[in-house]
Amino acid sequence: MSDTDVVPAYRLRQEDLEKYLRNKFPNHADFDIKLARDEYNISVPRLLSKLTDRFIDSCNRADEFPKNLIRHETFLDYSLTDYHERLNNRASELFSPEEEGYLRFWEYDDETHRFREDEPAGTDGVTSLLRGTFYFDRPDPKCRFIFVLANHSRDPLDTSRKMLLYTLTYHQVMPAFLDFIFPFGRQIYTRDFFFSGFRHENRLIGSGPGPNLPKLGRSGLEIRCCYSLKSVEKSDDEEEHSKWSVRQTATYHSFDVDTGAALWISVKGNDLIQDRVMTATENLEPNQRPFGTKERAFEELLSTHLINCKWAGEQWRWYLNDLEEELQGSTGRRALTAKVVRDRRPEDKEKLEFLRARSMSTPAAKKRQSNPTIHLMPPEPQARRTRSSSRDSRAEQDSHVQFTFDDLRDVQSLEDKTNEVIFVLKANTDVLRELKEYYHDLVNVQEHAKYFSENHRKSAERFEMQITSIMNDIRMQLTRARALVRMLGDRKALLYGILNYHNAAASMSLASKSQESADNMETMTRNMEELTREMNELAQKTTQETVSMRIITLVTLFFLPGTFISTIMSTDIVKFEGSDGGPGPKVFQSDALKLYIYISLPLMVLTFAAWGIMYKLESRRTKRKKRKAAEKEGKEDV
Repeated sequence: MSDTDVVPAYRLRQEDLEKYLRNKFPNHADFDIKLARDEYNISVPRLLSKLTDRFIDSCNRADEFPKNLIRHETFLDYSLTDYHERLNNRASELFSPEEEGYLRFWEYDDETHRFREDEPAGTDGVTSLLRGTFYFDRPDPKCRFIFVLANHSRDPLDTSRKMLLYTLTYHQVMPAFLDFIFPFGRQIYTRDFFFSGFRHENRLIGSGPGPNLPKLGRSGLEIRCCYSLKSVEKSDDEEEHSKWSVRQTATYHSFDVDTGAALWISVKGNDLIQDRVMTATENLEPNQRPFGTKERAFEELLSTHLINCKWAGEQWRWYLNDLEEELQGSTGRRALTAKVVRDRRPEDKEKLEFLRARSMSTPAAKKRQSNPTIHLMPPEPQARRTRSSSRDSRAEQDSHVQFTFDDLRDVQSLEDKTNEVIFVLKANTDVLRELKEYYHDLVNVQEHAKYFSENHRKSAERFEMQITSIMNDIRMQLTRARALVRMLGDRKALLYGILNYHNAAASMSLASKSQESADNMETMTRNMEELTREMNELAQKTTQETVSMRIITLVTLFFLPGTFISTIMSTDIVKFEGSDGGPGPKVFQSDALKLYIYISLPLMVLTFAAWGIMYKLESRRTKRKKRKAAEKEGKEDV
C-alpha cells in the first residue's frame, strides 16, 4: 500500500530526487517516481506517510500512556489498561505537583563534543527541549540521560505526572519500565520493596523494527531493556534509627544499532547515580569521540551499565561488618561468657556435709590425720590470692549478667535486616546474570551478525568479565550473610534458653521463698497453738484462783465485822470489869476513842495517798513504754 505525492520538476533531476529520498529514508527502497508534464509523481509507502502522524497523535495523548504507544505487540490491551489505571491510582503518591516538577537532562552535543546539562521545569519546558518549536525540529542526540530524582527514597519523585508521561511517550518507552517505577513515591513503610527484575525487547528480528522516524534520528532498529537494582548506602536522615539504608534504582536503556543513539532514564531517590554518570562523561578530551562510531557508542553504553552494576555490589561488606559488630556489642560476648551459677539447696548442703564427715571417718583419713610426717604446701603469695579474688569477683559479676526481652528483640531486628540483605543480594545476582546473558546472546546470535562486528563482541566479553567479577563479590557477601543469619538464629536460641533459665530460676526462688514463708507460718501457727494452750491452762488456773479468792473474800467479809468489834472491845474504850477484877458495869472512855481515831484516820489517809501515787507512776511508765514501741514500729515501716 502506498500514497502518491506530487513534486514540481523545475530544475530538479530525477536522479537527485531519488538520491535524496534514499538518504532520507534508508530503510525504504520502493519509491516509484514518474514524470508527468512538469511534476514528479512519487509513490511513497503508506506506512512512511502515516507513521509521523501516528507519532504526533501518540504524543498528544501522552496522558494515556502506555495505551497510546505506536506499537506494543508484546503487551495485550488489558495489560496496558492495568498499567494505566495503576499509574492513575498512584499519581498522588508517586509524583510532585506540576509547578514543582522538573527533569534533569544530560545530553551529548555533536558540535562541541561534550555533554551539557538542562533542567526544564513544567511540561512546556520538557516539550520544548525534546521536540523544539514544532515536531521533528530537533533530532535526538547521540546520547541522552534523563534523571528522575527525589528528596529521599520515601518521598514523591521530583517530576509531575504530565512531564514524565510525555517524556516516556516521546521516546516510546516500553511499558514494563513502569513496574520498576511503582515502588517509588511517598510511603511511610517500604512498599513493594522486594520487587526486582530485568525486562528487554529486541527490535532487530522477529517482530520487526520499531517506528522509523528519520527526522528524529530513529531507525527503528533498536535494543531496549530496563531493570531494577538495590544497594546499601549511608543514611543522611538523622531521624532514622540505623545509619544504613537499602536504596533502589530503576534504569531504562535503548540503543539504536543503526544510528548509535542511546537513551538512558534513571530513577533514584538521590543524585548518587547522576553524579557518577556526569563525572564519568563530563571530562572528555576534544579529540575524544565516544559516539563517533557505533562500536564506540556500544562500548560506552556497556560502561554506563557497569556504573549501576558496581553500585549494586558495593558497601555490602561494610554494612555486614556493622551488623556483626552490633551483634557482638549488644548480646554477643555477654551471652557467650555469662556463667550459670546454681544456688545449693539446703538438702544439697546437708549431703555435702554428710559426705565430708564420711570421708573424714575413713581409715585413710584417720591415717593422714595421725601421720606426723605429713608435708604441707607453702602458702600462696598474697598477690596471687588477690588476682584469684579479682577473677572470682569478675566471675561473680559475669554470673549476674541479666538479659531482657529487649535483647531478644534486638537480635530479631538484626536477623530481619540480614534476611533482607540475603534477598537483595540474590535479586541483584539474578539481574546481573540476566543482563550479562542478554548482551552475550545479543552479539553472538547469527541473525545479529550484520548489526554487530567483532569489536562489539570483544566489548561484550570485557563487559561479561567485569559483571562476573561483581557477581563473585556479591556471592561472597551472600555467603557471609547466610552465615550471619545462622549465627543470629543460634544466638536467639541461646537468649531464649537464658531467659527461660532465668524465669525458671526466679520461679524456683519464688517457690523456695513461698515454701519458707509457709514453713514460718506453720511454725508460727504451732507456736500460737502452744501459746493458746498455755493461756487456756492459765485461764483455768486463774478461774480456780478466782474462786478461791472469792471464798476467802466471803470468809473475810463474814468475820470482818466480828473482828472489828472484837478489836474495839479488846481496847480500853469500853470495859466490863469491876474493881476486884471480875465482871462489872460498862465503862466507856471517850478519851481512848478519840486517841484511836486520831491515830487510825491519818494512817488510813497516808495509805490511800501512797497507793494513789504508786498507781499514777506505774500508769505513766506504761504509757511511755507504749509510745516508744509505737515510734519504733513506725521507723521500721519506713
